[in-house]
Amino acid sequence: MTVATMSKFPKIGQFNQIIRDIKESESKGANNTFYNIKYSGIDLSGNRFILTSKEAITSEANEAIINMKDVKATFYFKDNTILNVTSKTGIYNNQTLDMKFDNN
Repeated sequence: MTVATMSKFPKIGQFNQIIRDIKESESKGANNTFYNIKYSGIDLSGNRFILTSKEAITSEANEAIINMKDVKATFYFKDNTILNVTSKTGIYNNQTLDMKFDNN
């Protein structure tokens, strides 16, 4: 949300430039960051998974790539094995379901 008062910006040209600068900075990254996200699904082998992250940033180059921070994943295998993975950072491809965990 953008709020401005004319008393702080006496010249219309300055006011319009500030609004343009705010809109440009909002479009450069504010739209692709999400907090407390949760993905769940079934992998290609039929195993269920739940992937959570405190912060997730969608790649500008490829929207399928999600860069995550404070990651937790739980995998439920068909043989009733449960695998828990935690890491400080990770990458998730929401099209191929590939996951990479770093700093775990």
